[in-house]
Parts: sequence; C-alpha cells; structure tokens
Amino acid sequence: MDLPTEVSTEKVAVGVHSYRNKMKKRKKKFIANAKGFGKSGNYGRGTRLEGDEWSYFINIMDAIRQGFESLDDKVSMANNVFEQTVDKEIHISSNQIACTILEHLMPYVDSTTLERFHKTFSENYRPICSDKFSSHILQKLIEVSFLRAVGHIQAEEDTETQNNSKKQKTAIIPNEKEYNLSESFSLSHRQDCTNFVIKSSKFLLNNLEDFVWDSYACHVIRTSLLSLAGIFVFKTKDFVTSNQRRSVTADKEMPLKVPDDWAEIMKEYADRLQAWPQFVDFPYDELSSGLLQSLCLALQHSDKTTLKHLGKKLLNESLNVECKNVSEDAKDDKDDIDVGDRINTNLPKVFTTEPSIRLLETLLLTAGPKLLTQIYLKLFSSRLIELSDLKSANFAVQKLLENITVKEDFEAIFDELSPNIENLLRTHTGVVHALSQACLRLCAKQGPFVQSLQTALHCTTPKEKSDRFAVLVMKLKPYEIEAKDKSSFVHLHGSLILQALLNFNKPIKLVQSLLDTPSIELAELFCSPRGSHIVDAFLQSKFVGEKSREKFVKHMDGQYLDMAITKHGSRAVEALFEAAGDNQRTRIVKELAEKINQLNGSPSGRLLNYKFRVDTYRLSPAQWKSSINKESKIEKLFKRIVD
Repeated sequence: MDLPTEVSTEKVAVGVHSYRNKMKKRKKKFIANAKGFGKSGNYGRGTRLEGDEWSYFINIMDAIRQGFESLDDKVSMANNVFEQTVDKEIHISSNQIACTILEHLMPYVDSTTLERFHKTFSENYRPICSDKFSSHILQKLIEVSFLRAVGHIQAEEDTETQNNSKKQKTAIIPNEKEYNLSESFSLSHRQDCTNFVIKSSKFLLNNLEDFVWDSYACHVIRTSLLSLAGIFVFKTKDFVTSNQRRSVTADKEMPLKVPDDWAEIMKEYADRLQAWPQFVDFPYDELSSGLLQSLCLALQHSDKTTLKHLGKKLLNESLNVECKNVSEDAKDDKDDIDVGDRINTNLPKVFTTEPSIRLLETLLLTAGPKLLTQIYLKLFSSRLIELSDLKSANFAVQKLLENITVKEDFEAIFDELSPNIENLLRTHTGVVHALSQACLRLCAKQGPFVQSLQTALHCTTPKEKSDRFAVLVMKLKPYEIEAKDKSSFVHLHGSLILQALLNFNKPIKLVQSLLDTPSIELAELFCSPRGSHIVDAFLQSKFVGEKSREKFVKHMDGQYLDMAITKHGSRAVEALFEAAGDNQRTRIVKELAEKINQLNGSPSGRLLNYKFRVDTYRLSPAQWKSSINKESKIEKLFKRIVD
C-alpha cells in the first residue's frame, strides 16, 4: 500500500545524547511514580512498608540524588539508613523502594552493620535467593564482602594507589570498589567477609539443581562465580547513575587477587554442571547460557585447565551438533532467531538461538589458542561467508577475528572472507572492521586487505578513482555512490578501518589519497566526531613518515579557523599544531589571529586561543615565538626524564 504523500518516510534523526536523556527521564519518572503511588497507599512492590517507613526511604532517595559533599557524609547516611533495618533486614530488603536504596548504600556501611546482614541472610538463603528484590541485596552483599575480604592481599602498587586516593577522600568520594579495597578493616571483619563469600557460594552449589532455572537465584550464582574469580563489575545503571555508561564489563575487568581455595569452589561448579544430563541443552536456554558465560569468564583467570575441558565438552557435545527442523521448532521457541535470517540447516545448532551465540562469543573470548583453533575448524571453517551475512551470527565472526592468535588460521579466514568484502560493506560492516584490526594485530595479509578493499569500493583504477580511496573508506561507499554524495557523513566503522589502515606497515596509498583530497573537504570530515580521530591516527602512526606529516599539516592551511570553531574540529587542530614544526605553527596561529573575533565566537575557539596564545601573537609575534620555544624545550626535557 502506498504511503500518503504528506507522511514523511525519512527516519527521525536521533541526538547524540538521546540515550542519556532517555535514562534521565526514566529515573525521574521512577521516583515521581513512586511518590504518586505512595499517596494512594501503594508503597512499592514487594513487601509492604508502613507509611512513615516509606516516606523515610523516599526522602533518602531524594537526598542521595542531591549528592554528597564528602565521603564521611555518605558513610554516615549509609549507617543511619541501615540502622532502620535492625530486626527487619529481610522484610525491608524485599521492598522495591527500600531495596534500591540499600543496594546503593551497602558498600559504605560499617563492619558491624555488614556482619549483621551476613548473619541474617545466611540463615535465610533459600527464600532470599528467589525473591525479586532481596536477591539483589544478596548479590551486593556478596560483592562487598568479596572486596573487603581481598583488599589486604592486592599488589603493593595497587595499595599505594588506594592510599593516595584515601588521603583525598574528603575531597573526592571514591567509588564502591575503591572504598572497600582501600579502607582499613579489622582482620576479624575480613575473615567474616571471607566466610560469608564461601558459605554463600557453597550453599548455591549445593542447591544448584533448584536455582539454575530460577531467574533471580541464577543471577546470584553468577555474581558469586565472578566474585570467587576476583572480578567486580559496576552496575551500569540505578536511580542515581542510570545515565552514566561504563566501558568496563565483566570480560574486560582486571581480576583481583583472591585466596587459592576459592578456585576449588569454581572447579566444583564446573564439574557439577558437566555431570548433569541436561548439560548439552544449557547453551540454548537464556538462564543456563548466562550462567555458563559467567563460569567461563571466572575460569579464564583462575583455572584454565578446567576451562579447556569445559570448552571442549561444550564444543563436541552441544555446540557442534547437526541442526534439525529449525524452521518448525523456531515457531515455538522464543529464543530462536527470528529477524529475517534464513538459517541454513547445514549450520551447527549453536547458530540458531541468541543464548547459544552469546555463549559462543564468550567462549571465543576466553579460550586458549588450541581450543580457539578447534572452535574455528569445527564451527566456522567453510561457513564464514554465510555466517557473516546473518544478523546475529556475524557478531560471532567478529569475536573470532578479535581473538584469533594463530597466524595460519587467520590467513585461512582472510582467504575465505576477502571475496565477500563488497557484500559485507552493504550489510555487516563490523566484520570488515574486525578483519582490518586482525590484519593490524597479527601483521598479516595487510597488502591483500587493502587491495580487496579497493576492489570492493571500485577505486582500483584509474588514478581519479584511487585518489578518492581514503574518503571512500571513511564513508564506506563505492566510488559511484560517493560521487553523488555531497554530505560530510563519516561511517563509524569506516573511520575505525581507516585508522587501522594508517597503522599498517605500508600505508602509502592512504597517505597519498589524503594528501590528494581537497583540504576543504577534509576539514568538513575532520569536524565530525568520527572523522576527528583520523587526524590522530595519521599523526601518531609510526609508519607515516615525517615528511608526510609535514605535508599534511601544510595541506590543511586555510582551513584551521573553520575547524577551530567546531567542537571536534578543534581537537584535530590541536593535534596538527602539536605535530607541526616552528614555521608551521606560526602559519597556523597567524591564520587564527587574522579572524580573532570569529575564533572567540565559539567555546572551542576561545580554548584554542588560550592554548596557542593567539592574543600574544597579535601583540608581538617575536614574544609569542620565544614563549612557544621555551615551552617546547621544557616539554622535551620532561619527556627525557620520564623516558
């Protein structure tokens, strides 16, 4: 059916801060709704609080959102709030509003309060593990106990860093990890925390059959496994920090040192799970797949032998099995992939459901070189093109490329994927980006990758087309399409691929292409968030010669003002200025000084005016040159001392 002419079919542009603003609105809505429901006598989900108790916690929530002036204020509030839970710890923890506040403040309570919760919760594990709200308190209790238990056995250099932050604790409030690792606790309290972590993990282990299929208890088990491995993961959002996105996840977090006997408990988890007759079905269920992912991440740092056995058993008995009747079963399974992908029945079963693919990605991340080779040969070999075209499975291909370490295996992967690069640029550009990063990391197939990319972008010959190579990579558009495109759009993966290419051993084609591109066009591209980082890659690459850098800085003459008055373009100008010689720096500042009013008309321009001392240059070029040379000598002197 044709759309009405007055209805626009264009996608509405999404602002760069849309996610952050959405989260801010969500947390404000949560608190507003809580207050509204409270007026009608609904005091949150879970257990029912008294009216005065509910009002108290709502006021505490508002106070927390206001922030704290010092660490002492936060610790004092935490202890005061937890004082209200005496003799009713579980009742209050099982209320939605109270649970949210207790979870946020628990890392800052004193040792007596934490031990009180240890005692109460350890006597009521079973109902707590399955409760929608108090299970979150148990998770936080395990995490805080683990941090306090291992704080004194970390490396000396970590201790020094923590002591430095401790001295400034009245000025800067440390996060929960820093606080619990650096704070001085008695040996008896640390031992109590150790006992609680062990007791909790063993209770969960002994009741594994009941808790694996419980959505709340399963997450408690996952938290316990990560804690036993020394891995602490910050909560990505709550009613205070929902708009703060953290880059560190469980797979990237550096583990802390933990007692040796904790690894034995994790091994028991792995052995117990592998002995179950349902083990072969674990990867295809959302809860059990998540549990195995956490177990793999935990074993990666503590017991590589057990991880190897677990990975082999998963590969041979569960992942690498023939896929049968996918089209019929997919209708009845909510986890089956139903996003327009046509699953070939010749593919292994692992590629048919989201949970199993996520487990495979984790296995690729944690596996050693030998196991990784086996996974590649049994699951990916001769299927890479088909898997790369699937909406879900292509992420597993990316993860394979990110973690492959055997050069011969990578070369075989490249030979299979390279003929399909043009098609991947139309569908899943992330695979091409992962391929470029693997070429860079392993120093293999760099020349063939550049040639394949040129062929895919239709810019091999003549020179008129090859000169556009760098811009085509930025936009990831073939020559014929880009010729009609007058926008300054820069593709995210295009920018990342170009940055990788500039760090290849022989980036001459890209360097020459950038130098042959009109400076006014480059300036527009460099003023975008993605394009500005290309300047950094060009100037920092050890394979780009000094003369090429000088030509690049000179090539941008006449565009410095237009770049300086934009947020991201000013970053590029600063990088170019740092890489420039004395004469080139003078030309840059002279260009900015000629239109000082326009420069000062934007916040980024005023900042560059201050950094480059443009006003000083306008008053006395000789004095400016003297001060710049003096700063340069001091920087070189400090650099020698540091080196």
